[in-house]
Amino acid sequence: MIKKSGRKITKALVIVVGIAIVLFILSLLSKPANAPTDGGDAAAQKNLRTIYEGYVEIEPTTLAKLTSSLAQGCRLPCVYQETVDPFDEQPGFEIFPKGQSFAARSFFVTENRVYAVIELPGMANPDAYQAQVRRDMQAAGITLQLKENSWTIVKTTALGI
Repeated sequence: MIKKSGRKITKALVIVVGIAIVLFILSLLSKPANAPTDGGDAAAQKNLRTIYEGYVEIEPTTLAKLTSSLAQGCRLPCVYQETVDPFDEQPGFEIFPKGQSFAARSFFVTENRVYAVIELPGMANPDAYQAQVRRDMQAAGITLQLKENSWTIVKTTALGI
């Protein structure tokens, strides 16, 4: 009688261990739910953002002309202040086209360069960065002659992967 119950227990243990091994192997072979697919998982890309750091050269101007342009074009909520560009440490202006607030976006203008650090939704796309810099300049009311072949993205950082 003890031998029969011992065999039943052994048989049950073998079945339980076998099922556990099969489940373990299946868990190793299956893809995690949040892993992006080859075509791009829509839910994963929805939260993806990219920070761009870069600049574009402009036709040389003077700080006096920049001051005049900003005084005429930069209207509330646009705000600007004279400062030093952190990228090349040249005197210029930091411009907040939509005003200063928590996480406000700004860009810098010197006598020969526009420098911007911008966070945008989606994967890295240099065209999106260039378009946003242009929109920010337009919102600030300044028109500068950009040297289109000089766009340089120094660094991109992907967030939300």
